[in-house]
Amino acid sequence: MIFQEHDTVDLKGACFKVTVEKLAYGGDGIARLGSQVVFVPRSAPKDVLLVRISSVEKHYLRAEPVTIIEPSPWRREPACPRFGICGGCQLQHLRYEAQLAAKAEFIKEALRRIAHIEVNVPILYSEEFGYRSRAQFKIAYNPLRVGFYQSGTNEVCDIDYCYVLEPVLNQTLQELKQSTFHSNSTKVDVASGQDGKVVVKGMSSEEDYVQRSVLGITYRYCAGSFFQVNSKLLEALVATAVADFGGDLGVDLYAGVGLFSLQLARRFGKIIAAEVNPLAAKWAATNIALNKLTNVDYRRMSAEKCLQMLCRNCVRPDLLLLDPPRAGASPKVVSSILALRPKHVVYVSCEPTTLARDLKVLLEKGYSLASITGIDLFPQSYHVETIATLRA
Repeated sequence: MIFQEHDTVDLKGACFKVTVEKLAYGGDGIARLGSQVVFVPRSAPKDVLLVRISSVEKHYLRAEPVTIIEPSPWRREPACPRFGICGGCQLQHLRYEAQLAAKAEFIKEALRRIAHIEVNVPILYSEEFGYRSRAQFKIAYNPLRVGFYQSGTNEVCDIDYCYVLEPVLNQTLQELKQSTFHSNSTKVDVASGQDGKVVVKGMSSEEDYVQRSVLGITYRYCAGSFFQVNSKLLEALVATAVADFGGDLGVDLYAGVGLFSLQLARRFGKIIAAEVNPLAAKWAATNIALNKLTNVDYRRMSAEKCLQMLCRNCVRPDLLLLDPPRAGASPKVVSSILALRPKHVVYVSCEPTTLARDLKVLLEKGYSLASITGIDLFPQSYHVETIATLRA
């Protein structure tokens, strides 16, 4: 039954005709019923849909699409038959140019709403499928299922082929489905190297690794350590972040296995890098030695402690680069950056809203935004990487 008036009925379970205006960060379409916002998954801007209200929240509604009355010109048939069930992808139903436009708008909207700045955001991109060189497969039993979590749940969606994985990791997926190794494992990390080698956490030796070269620097890491997943855009990511910077001292916070630190070491007299994760720090030490770099002071410590050390020593870096997790930089990190006052700050972010939150403080305290670039490291999902460059 389709209700024409919605303010006098119990909305949950009711059906309405709506027009999707745009995508929200998270991948859902935004439509309206009167003054109420409705979030609709697997929808596209300009879709005219019949939707069923699935939940009523304090300030918004959620709905599931029932029928596409008039499809958006941006729609396409998803490549994966598990799309909409598997939680790995949210945007396969959108043409790729529409995905890129939406991600540029995610960044712009966050900066507009939170940091109160208006900027154009170019998006760098590459191949939309077959790009992912690292993954974590979920495993369930009775019957055996190997894949990823279903959307919004911890139930495992069994898959035979993932369109965003590099082909060699799809082969690994098939091998895992035939293997008895996992017994009671519920998660398995896998990573592929530039030469096609694959390591599987728990199956490979603890010391086993994959290797990739980026702009003349060689990196080794294991399946359980963090490394950027998009093998097609690694060079664009690094080149955009380090740009043409140089000087006496550079600082790299949340340094991981040294992706940015080692690149900066060729441009600065000295690099101080900080990373609290012991596994990442171990591989960073390996990579520093492998590339014969003698000017990287890599500290196994938190970003907060590293900044406190620098502030105590009254050291002002020419450049400070930070690549924090989704939660962004802590208030202590941001305040310490302001106290340290590096000449340039490069902020690499995988979460536009926390980036905007932190930029707001830095910009209010005297930094200016020199450039901002989006990089589509995660095609078919709503995630987007952003690199912002600030100058004092």
